[in-house]
Amino acid sequence: DKYRLQELMEELLELGVQPQEPVKGIVSFPTQVNDEISFLIWKPGDPSVTCYEQLEQDLNSKTSFESFCEQSDN
Repeated sequence: DKYRLQELMEELLELGVQPQEPVKGIVSFPTQVNDEISFLIWKPGDPSVTCYEQLEQDLNSKTSFESFCEQSDN
């Protein structure tokens, strides 16, 4: 029911998890990448967090960890 969903959303927020697309189950977790405030992104079905977005970035502009690691190696 909608009250239980609201309780769960509040619990996530208390834990620092930010629902990005609640219907799809996509959430983000605040962190820092290269001294920039960023958010790790996770969606149901992903075995782990695979991308992040920086606070100043467009919300549809996510960076994969694979490309981040490639940039760091250069």
